[in-house]
Amino acid sequence: ISSDLMTYDSIISMYQQQGKWKEMRSAVQVKEWMVEKGIEPSAVTYGYLISRCERDGHWQDAVRLFDDMEVVHVKPNVVTLTMLITACAKAGQLQKALELKERMVRLGVVPNVRSYNALLAAAQAVGDLDAALSLLDEMQVAGLSPDAVTYCTLISTCQ
Repeated sequence: ISSDLMTYDSIISMYQQQGKWKEMRSAVQVKEWMVEKGIEPSAVTYGYLISRCERDGHWQDAVRLFDDMEVVHVKPNVVTLTMLITACAKAGQLQKALELKERMVRLGVVPNVRSYNALLAAAQAVGDLDAALSLLDEMQVAGLSPDAVTYCTLISTCQ
């Protein structure tokens, strides 16, 4: 039986859902096996891996996976980049989150409301109200309407 991208993505998804970092390391190994077999990981493959890193608080590993995506020319999508920004937000890495948003724009990926909410969460994590208000302005200039999460995050930043 030959393996294809969907088979490998399913295996990685299974490891990702288990929620244990040890299994996540196994999922990264599966990605490496894919490459050895000549099967290029997709944005979905990287999305599974970055999502697990985000959930487990391993923001630096998530950033390394994103850098790997660029090296192998896998174009990220808004979901993958938003997960990456969320990982940085959870770690209180506002500057890195803002840098990722700039990379997002340079890659031609348009931030959405969730992307801005993740950025606002990064500002909230470090208590930077000025950054949060600036992001809100930027969001509205981009034609995006704030949602309940946006306003709750802004209120939390004020505390």
